[in-house]
Amino acid sequence: MTYTAIVIRIPAVALVACAAAGCGSAPPVTLPTTDPNLALDMKIEQKVSWMLQLEDRRILKVPAPPAPAPPPAPPSRARGRAAATPAPAPVLTPDLTKLLTDSEPRVRRRAALAIGRVGLPAGVEPLVTALSDNDPDVRGMAAFGLGLIGEASAAAPLIKSLTDAAPIVRGRAAEALGLIEAKDKDQIKPDDRRAAGEAIGRMVAGYARGPVVSAMGPDDERMPAPPEAEAFRLGVYALVRLGTYEPLAAAVLDDRGLPAVNWWPVAYALSRIEDKRAAPALSLILNGTGKYSQAFAARGLGVLKESTAVNPLIALASAANAPREVVVSAIRALGTIGEKRAAATLVKLASESADPNIRLQAVTALGSLKAADGLPVVQDVLSDPWPAMRAAALHAAAAIDA
Repeated sequence: MTYTAIVIRIPAVALVACAAAGCGSAPPVTLPTTDPNLALDMKIEQKVSWMLQLEDRRILKVPAPPAPAPPPAPPSRARGRAAATPAPAPVLTPDLTKLLTDSEPRVRRRAALAIGRVGLPAGVEPLVTALSDNDPDVRGMAAFGLGLIGEASAAAPLIKSLTDAAPIVRGRAAEALGLIEAKDKDQIKPDDRRAAGEAIGRMVAGYARGPVVSAMGPDDERMPAPPEAEAFRLGVYALVRLGTYEPLAAAVLDDRGLPAVNWWPVAYALSRIEDKRAAPALSLILNGTGKYSQAFAARGLGVLKESTAVNPLIALASAANAPREVVVSAIRALGTIGEKRAAATLVKLASESADPNIRLQAVTALGSLKAADGLPVVQDVLSDPWPAMRAAALHAAAAIDA
């Protein structure tokens, strides 16, 4: 076999240049950045990297390192004069408060979220300033960030933002007030809580009577919803967290006490407010349309232990064409209310329903009722193949007959 040597001739000029530079390895490759869009994306990528680092460390900024000592001035060729030493370039360090004033709205928006996630009280002041940003998405995220921090000092600026021109900013401001209240019930003073509830109630009422929210179907799950609907939804959630029934009722119920909006967040809010005055509206919603609205209404009536709702709940639980969500909520409500007259329906569901989830809820409810009539059915499922069913049967059997 004959081998042929391949000789690559390298110009002497290149060898000399390489030796002069001391290149033991290939020089680093520098990508051209003539494309302004590419350069901008790379810059934003670095900023997002900083934000993630600061979020992870739960700090707002990295302290700047001490300034380096200036290098000694080389001797100047001019007579007796030293050459001017250039000032060292400033060192850029990650700082969320500076990124919050970036020229790019998407960077400012992401920085506002990062400040909220860090959760330090020192982040309140820059976020309050960002509530005046010219971009509505930045203002909305600043409001949300204030809610994440949960400082009561942000309540007054957030109440002011409830009249912002952008619906999403109003919704996020309402949400933030609710988050502050949820974090610490004693943070917001009663007068401020009442003022916040009234302001959110006015905002919610305005959207409730508007064409966008009025057109939402009972089971509409669009994500994202139209901005006005999103503001309405966040507003009613905030009223629940604040525990202010009067503004909620004034916003979502008409003069006759009927729901002014058929969309499911109304039923959700009335079921979670846990106020006896919501029972008539929940009873009307229970007999209405929309599986989510009916399910939430059943849940709310159960929590209130509304005995007048037992017969409608029994009818829903035993309806052949009722959605599973509604049947399960009705069964749970019957178990919570504790009326013995529901036992016969629950026994039938526990023994005859083809849906294992409905049977599971019926067995659990029989235990809540301590219904002796249900013990034979409960004993039958003690050996069910489904572990969750066996566990529910054990609890129910012990409750019925220890």
